[in-house]
Amino acid sequence: MPKTKNEYYDDVKFIKHKRKVPFGIMWALLPLGTFLVVILALFAADMLHFRGLNILSTTAKTQSMTYYALSFGVYDSEASAQNTAELCIIQGGAGYVLHDSAGYHVLGGVYYTRDECQLVADRITGATYEPEVYPIMIKDVKFSGDNADEIKSAYSMVSSIISGLYDISINLDEKKLSPTSACTKILKAKSDCTIAINSLNKLDDLLATHTTNFLLKVVDSLDSLQVSLLGSSPSSQPVRYACVYLACELHDFAENI
Repeated sequence: MPKTKNEYYDDVKFIKHKRKVPFGIMWALLPLGTFLVVILALFAADMLHFRGLNILSTTAKTQSMTYYALSFGVYDSEASAQNTAELCIIQGGAGYVLHDSAGYHVLGGVYYTRDECQLVADRITGATYEPEVYPIMIKDVKFSGDNADEIKSAYSMVSSIISGLYDISINLDEKKLSPTSACTKILKAKSDCTIAINSLNKLDDLLATHTTNFLLKVVDSLDSLQVSLLGSSPSSQPVRYACVYLACELHDFAENI
C-alpha cells in the first residue's frame, strides 16, 4: 500500500535526523583527529632522522681532493724508515713516517699537483734516493644534521691551513718571509681553530665532538711548529713536516668520519 504524504515526510525527517548524529560526532572529533595527525607526522619525522635518513635536516658536502707527497722509500720496519727520515730532515725534507698496508713510507713534502711533485722527484733522482709520488687522497665528506654547515666549515678550515703552510714554506725558502712573520700567520690559524673549537663545544653533537678532537690535533701541531720557527736555527723543514702531517690526518679523519 503506498505511503501517505504525511508518512513520506516522517521518513524524510527520520533520515535527516539519523544523518545529524554522525556529522555531529565528526565535527566534535575533528580537533582530536588533527592532533593525532600532527603527533604521527612528528613521530615519523623523528624516526626518519633517527634512522639516518635525515630528510628534514641540513646536509653539507665537501669536495674530494688529492695531495701528492714525495716518498723517499717504503720499508718493512719502522726503525729503517726512521733512519731514512732523519737523513731526509737533514736535507730539509719533512721526514714524516706514514704507515699503511704496504709498509712504512718516508714522506718529504706535499704538493697540489702530481706534475709538480714529479718535477721535484726528478730533480732528486740519481742522488741518495729514488723518490716517487705518493698520493694522499681526501674523499668527499657528507655532513648531516642541524649543525652540518658549521661542522663542515670547521672541517674545511684544515685544508685552508695546509694551503697557508705550503705558501709559508715556499716564502721561507725564497727569503720572502721571516720566521717571525711566519709565526704571526700561524698564530692567526691557531686563533681561527680555537674559535671553531669553542663554537663546536657548544653543540650537543657527536660529529662535532669528533671534529673538535681533530682540530685540537691541528692546534697542537701549530704549537710545535711555532716553537721550531722561534728556535735558534729556524728553517722551512718543520713547516713541510706540518703540511704532510696535517694532510695525512685529514685523510684519516675523512675515512673514519
